[in-house]
Amino acid sequence: MTRSVWCILLLAIALTGPLPPATAGEPEPAILFVDMNAPPEGDGSSWELALTNLQDALGMAGESDGAFEIWIAAGRYTPGVTRTDSFAIPSGVSLYGGFAGSEASPDERDPTADLSTELTCDLNSDDGVDES
Repeated sequence: MTRSVWCILLLAIALTGPLPPATAGEPEPAILFVDMNAPPEGDGSSWELALTNLQDALGMAGESDGAFEIWIAAGRYTPGVTRTDSFAIPSGVSLYGGFAGSEASPDERDPTADLSTELTCDLNSDDGVDES
């Protein structure tokens, strides 16, 4: 498999499924919102003020203490512009995708809608998927 396929495969696994139940006594994780189609200058505090770059959200979460969830609206996200760029998910950070960009809870995501969130290392959109 190519590097891009592995990147997509591994991150697709992390972006699907229900959220794990909260552990008693642990504070609720902070949430950052990412939507590549949001207006610029957002701070990630809501869908209306979503960050447009996933790397910004990962950086913010990594610089803070405590657990974070990053809710990512449907779209195709790349780690940067060079082959050496990558997504580094800090400890204590969970990524969730498949959002339309208006949900107040992950349970409101529509699994029947075509709302895929793709994290890919295919910077030029030219790496095909070898399904053989």
